[in-house]
Amino acid sequence: MIRMRIGMSLLALSVVPAAAAVAQMEALPVYFSPKGGTGLTIDGDFGRVSSSKTGTTTNAAHPTAIGGRIYLGVPFITVGAGLATYDPGITGQNSTTEYMGSAAFKVLGGPLVPLAVSLQAGVGYFKQGSGTGALKSVSLPIGLGVALNVPTPGASLEPWAAARVQVNSQSVSGLSETRLGYGLSGGISLGLPIGLGAHVGLDYAKYGAKTSSVLSFQRTSLSTLTVGVGLHFMIRMPGLPGVPIVPGV
Repeated sequence: MIRMRIGMSLLALSVVPAAAAVAQMEALPVYFSPKGGTGLTIDGDFGRVSSSKTGTTTNAAHPTAIGGRIYLGVPFITVGAGLATYDPGITGQNSTTEYMGSAAFKVLGGPLVPLAVSLQAGVGYFKQGSGTGALKSVSLPIGLGVALNVPTPGASLEPWAAARVQVNSQSVSGLSETRLGYGLSGGISLGLPIGLGAHVGLDYAKYGAKTSSVLSFQRTSLSTLTVGVGLHFMIRMPGLPGVPIVPGV
């Protein structure tokens, strides 16, 4: 009975995309905003896995995701949450909802400082399938982001880059595995005085091969290259620290 259960679990894993659960939210970059900002920011995102590999084999599917994030920023600290609909891009596999949360602490930055630096940690939750054979994944990215303070009259321009370590835990039918990986991401965020803006991002993530694992899909390296684009809108909230009560002051 136990052997049958394990066999069914591994069979369930065999039909799950091998590159699943590599990033915080699948098919979306892990975004950083080292410059931060005081107020409420609402993001709408679209992402696509441009390339993914299992070992030396390039996967044919190109999963996509569409969703949103919301961030509350006060001086030095920004917290956020988001969700997205993930489409694995494989016939017979349904779309699913994924979730994320993050917190960032600005280490360095200011109007007269040419660089902004922030530490960021987050968590992502992903579930694919249903019942006892569902694959569940928890991803924990922890990294450091750096942005340039580009003087741009009438607009806000933030080119940024970040490096992170990523811990991923996956389980199915009572079997589980945890492995360590790393990620590199970067992008540009453009904001207008009215609060509306746009952003693009590029993300590379990789987990090394494990020589021993109960879960067969964990015995090979996983890597993905993800691109993302989106729009955002920032609402300045009077009364927050660092936000003027009277507009224009």
